[in-house]
Amino acid sequence: MTHAPTSVAVAAAVARHREAAGLTVDELSRALIELDHSLSGDDVQGIERRARAVTVDDLMALSVALGVTLTDLLAHVPADLPDPEEAQLATAVPDDVVAPQLRAWMEGRVGLGRESRISYWRDESERLDVLRAHRQDQHEAAVAELDDLGELALREADALPVMRLRARIDEGERDLGLMDRAQALVASRLDALRAVER
Repeated sequence: MTHAPTSVAVAAAVARHREAAGLTVDELSRALIELDHSLSGDDVQGIERRARAVTVDDLMALSVALGVTLTDLLAHVPADLPDPEEAQLATAVPDDVVAPQLRAWMEGRVGLGRESRISYWRDESERLDVLRAHRQDQHEAAVAELDDLGELALREADALPVMRLRARIDEGERDLGLMDRAQALVASRLDALRAVER
């Protein structure tokens, strides 16, 4: 049986937040009863297994009992989601919306219309450009520092300061590669959204 993405998110979020709080399903049930919202342990288990539908009242009570926001429950990305970059995160939400964008929409900070999504990805592109430039500067400084050591870096290759410097350089190269991939993904999202207007 296929479940709508928001149902999957809520079920996984309830289980995750309940476990993080160290509560059993029966303990969560008792907390809900204290809030004048009667759900049995079996009901909670049914919600977590997606065997029981969640009402708006259930959602509100679960949020209060677990000490989380409605957004925490509704915008949760399940760990077992096959590919969060390709899967729809919430019912009726466009496929290109990612978790931070979904959360921002639920918090009223962005819209989900095409222009808002283009603006979101433009802002993300600019943010990545700034981060990448900063990381590039750090990487180049570490490489220059190693170069300045010259022959000493070769003779003392196993010295802790030299090893740390090489680790910073390796980490910088890895981070720059990840940022390049992130920038390519953002460019792809922007291109796909812009193609719709043609």
